[in-house]
Amino acid sequence: MVSATVLPRMTIAEYLEREAAADQRHELIDGEIYAMAGGSPRHAAIAATLIGALYAQLRGTECRPTTGDQRIFVPATGSMFYADVAVICGVYQLASADPNAVTNPTLIIEVLSPGRLSRSEPSSAVPPSGGAFKAPTAGVPEGTSRMGNAGIAVGGGAARSAARPRQAPDTADHDRGTKFEHYRQLPSLQEYLLVSQSTIHVDHRRRLEGDTWLMQPVTEGSIELRSLGVSIALDEIYAGLDALPAV
Repeated sequence: MVSATVLPRMTIAEYLEREAAADQRHELIDGEIYAMAGGSPRHAAIAATLIGALYAQLRGTECRPTTGDQRIFVPATGSMFYADVAVICGVYQLASADPNAVTNPTLIIEVLSPGRLSRSEPSSAVPPSGGAFKAPTAGVPEGTSRMGNAGIAVGGGAARSAARPRQAPDTADHDRGTKFEHYRQLPSLQEYLLVSQSTIHVDHRRRLEGDTWLMQPVTEGSIELRSLGVSIALDEIYAGLDALPAV
């Protein structure tokens, strides 16, 4: 989740120097710095539940879940991110420019939040050959999509460089579009989850082959994470949230 505060364009070295002295975290996206805002109680609870569920099922394997403090570097775009939850399998592959940033997550999870960025890519997600997948438009609840029930397989072909900064989308569209465009360029990444905190809805994206992804909305039952050999029930993710303030 990212706030509307934007600082001037920076190199990776300048970003790391500033980040080491900063009181709050920032993400580096296409040379621009975005301040990370604090999450809501529901956001924090969902992220904690996901980490706990993943840890319990992955304990004793080569895979380990991490919190939002773990920095992720995308070498293809030179961008730095903090995902709400990530799972790294095997040896941590660290960025040469940053020993605290990993480059090989297998799973990334973002808990969607309301709010807006001041500048970012538009909320287009992953256009396939001969068609386009579009992120939700106005009037669609945060965390939902208009993909239908069957899921959509989309291909990307050659990796695209990050677009020039434009008028900002909200942070949920940022997670659906901009961040995924960067994340998908990590060869290790096999699955990406976008978890709504206002309604029972998870957008599950799974790499099929190359840069082709299957996009499946999940509103009941469990999320099957094939890359990890585990599943998480939606009832577990959303248990007890009624006692917390609404978003």
